[in-house]
Parts: sequence; C-alpha cells; structure tokens
Amino acid sequence: MQQADLRILLAAALFISGCGGGSGDGNAFPGIQGPRNDYHGFAIADLDGDGEVDIIATRATFDPAGPAPRAIDVYRRDPANATRFLSPVPYALDAVPYWVSTGDLDGDGWLDVIAACTFSESGVRILFQDGQGGGVLEHAQFLAAGANVYQTAVVDVDADGLPDILAVTDTELIAFIQNAAELRTFADPVTIGPGSRRLRVADVDADQLIDLVAPASIATASADTLLHLQDAAVPGSFLPPVAVTAVHAVTDAAVADLDRDGAQDLAVAGISGGIGRFRGVWTLFVADAAHANGFRLVRSWELGDAIDALAAQADLDGDGDIEVVLGRRTSANDANVFDVYRRDGDDRFLLDGTYTIPIAQAVTVPELYSIEIADLNGDALPDVVVSTNEIFYFPQRADAPRKFALPVTIAAQR
Repeated sequence: MQQADLRILLAAALFISGCGGGSGDGNAFPGIQGPRNDYHGFAIADLDGDGEVDIIATRATFDPAGPAPRAIDVYRRDPANATRFLSPVPYALDAVPYWVSTGDLDGDGWLDVIAACTFSESGVRILFQDGQGGGVLEHAQFLAAGANVYQTAVVDVDADGLPDILAVTDTELIAFIQNAAELRTFADPVTIGPGSRRLRVADVDADQLIDLVAPASIATASADTLLHLQDAAVPGSFLPPVAVTAVHAVTDAAVADLDRDGAQDLAVAGISGGIGRFRGVWTLFVADAAHANGFRLVRSWELGDAIDALAAQADLDGDGDIEVVLGRRTSANDANVFDVYRRDGDDRFLLDGTYTIPIAQAVTVPELYSIEIADLNGDALPDVVVSTNEIFYFPQRADAPRKFALPVTIAAQR
C-alpha cells in the first residue's frame, strides 16, 4: 500500500513540476493565478570568459492572459558587487526548457549551451556561442529526441576527442554522437538504457572511462539506482545496467568518495512512508567489490517531511571530507529546506544544519527543482544554489565552516 501511495504521489508531483511552464499556448493550470516563472534547471560556468562565474538558467513562464514565454537566461556577476548578479540576458526558445548544461561542442574555445526541453516541442536545443567571445549565443539548433527531455550532459561518449550530448527522456537514456567530419552536427540518437529524470556522470569503477548513474524510474517510485558502466573492451558502448537497490523510492543520487578510501560511493536520496506521512531519506552505499553490483548498503538517514528529495555533494570546509546536501520539497507546500550532513567516521554522517528555502508570495505550489554547490561570490568557499520558482544561493559563512548566511536572490518572480 505504501508503494502504491508513493507512485500516486510521485506521478502527481512530477506532473505538476513538469507542467509548470505551460505548453506554450497559455497557462497549464488555469486555477492557479499567474504569471509565474519556473526555473527548473541551471548551469554554473564562465560563459563569457571573464574569469567570473555566470548562471545559465532555464525559464518557463505561464500566464493565464496569454502565451507563455520560454527562454534561457544568462546572469553575470555584478563587477561592482561580487555577491550579486546583474539582470539576465534572455535568449528566447521555441520550447519549454527543463534543464541546461554547457560545454565547448565545436572546439572554438567558448562554452555552448544545451537545453533539455519538454512538452509538444520536446527535444534538445543547442545555443552555440558566436565565436567572438563575450558569451553571445546564436539561434538554437534542434535535436529530436522523440520524448520529453529532462536533463542533458556534455561528455565525449565514444572517446574520439569530440564532445557528445547525453540526454535522459521519459523512456530512454540516449547519446547524440557528434559527427567528426562536420562539427556542430550530430548522428541520430543511440539508446544507452531506460529513461529517467536525473543523470550523473562519473568514473564509477575507476577504469578511466565515464559511467552514468540515474534513478531507475522516479514516476513509479522505484528503489533502484541504475549504473551504466562503460564497456572497457568497446569504448563508447555501455554494459547492461546494474541496479543498486535502496529501501525507499529513489529520486536522485550523488557520486563521490564519501568514506575516503579512493573509490566512488553513492548518496541516494528519495522518499518513504505513506499518504500523510511521507518522509525524505537518504542512503549511503560504499564501493565494495564483494557485492555483485559493486556497492554495499551502509545505512539510511531520515530527513523529515518531504515529497521529493534532491542530492548534492562537496567538500564544504576544505578538510578533505565530503559533505552531503539534501534538498527537500515538503508536503505542506509552505516550506522547502535543505539539510547538510557531515562525515563523522568511515560510515557515519551527522546532521550539521537545516536551512529554509524562501518561497515567492505569488506562488501557491512551491517547487524544488535543482540543488548544486559552487563558489558564487568569489570567496573560495562553496555555496549552495537552489532553483524553485526562483533561484537563490546561500553564501557559506567565512567565520563558520559549513554554515550558511541568508539567501541571495538571483532570479525572482517578475
């Protein structure tokens, strides 16, 4: 019964979060007042080559009064105030963007922008830089994916020295391989495995080849995280996926050496419980060759009220230990939070702090889409960045390691 409850809840939550931007024809939820922006995904990169980080964010606006604008917004750090970002430069799209990633696809020395798009105009949009520098993007190029695309990543899948594009859809994990004879063009997608809504890229098995980690199926409340290990005998191809099974529904996973033994481990986030008592939870899996899937379940930690959970990781305080940061969308629709867990021994983590994520007053159903860790204000301390119906970052305090100051707004409802 609890598993059925989870499936119903996750299906409803994913429908709402996926439809927040509308279909392009107006408001996807006529009963909710608008206009309202949704910032599903963002990337943190130096897009214009000035040595400062930029925020590249997806924006989907729904408005009962008319068509819904869709865009990639580029936020540059304010040269007069390192803690703030300037008003965005928008690049209009013909589709609802859900996620964004960056990479120099054509080798001209400048990062390009790759957007995952959903709804009737689903697929991948590529915005190449114009080659002149300064972060100016050209009109979007379209790659058909045949389904809603929820995340993209730029990696050299086939080890030919050219960046390729990975994309996860409702039904498939696919790769667009760049054509060596004609840069900026890509072959038809190759299927790697089943669909998902999250994707991590890492060398899981230490063979110097990229591997892929993805929740098996968020919509069906699966407890599996799938490992797509690259076949060392045939670079660019992947072995059949291996499942790492938790004791709860899985919604996200982070990859890092969490026990400092030199091997990659998993921090798997999700939810458990039943209607009226859903709880966030995360589970530590450490690398262990004695297990068939290569990982040993150590233990789980309950996070508190949640109907969705996201995972991120970083060494926040520079001591060599990785901290795990878990974002939670709560069931009360009146608060979202993130929790910081610090390492306390080989297989032990302790809660080190919980922080409330602001909710825009105009929003009746607060979302929690993405959580990442990066130094946004140039003080060499990692900060926590979250996207909801707005984008915030929580600066880490210089006087208190692993503690965070009040959030700074990057993208606000407007």
